Amino acid sequence: MNKLFSLGVAGLLLAVYKILEYFHLFRIVQVILVLAIFVALCYGLSPIFNFFFGGGSSGSSSYKYSSDEEEKLKNEEANKKIKEMEYKTKKSELEWKRSAGNITQREYDNLMKDLNNEYGKSGW
Repeated sequence: MNKLFSLGVAGLLLAVYKILEYFHLFRIVQVILVLAIFVALCYGLSPIFNFFFGGGSSGSSSYKYSSDEEEKLKNEEANKKIKEMEYKTKKSELEWKRSAGNITQREYDNLMKDLNNEYGKSGW
C-alpha cells in the first residue's frame, strides 16, 4: 500500500512541477521536485525492480521465510514437550492413585486407555 501511495505522490509532484515549469516559476523548487519525484518513483517501483533485476525474489524475503519456518519448528517441538510433560504428569497421578488404592486395576486400565488415546500413545 505504501508503494501505491508513493506512486500517487510522484504523480502529484509531477503535476506541480509541470505547472511551475509552464509559468517559469521557482527554478530551485523545480529541481527539488524533480529529485522528490525520482525518489518516490524508485520507492514505488522497487518491487518491480527487485523482480526483474533481483532474480525474482529478494534475499530478505527468503531469510524471513526460513526464519519463520525455524520459528514454526521450534514452536512445534515446544508443544510436543509440553504435551509429553502433561502425559507423564497424568500418568504418574493415575499410578499414584492405583498404588494408594483409590482406584481399582480395571479403572486404572480404562483411565490409562483413555489417556493414551487422548495423547496418541499406543500400547494399551
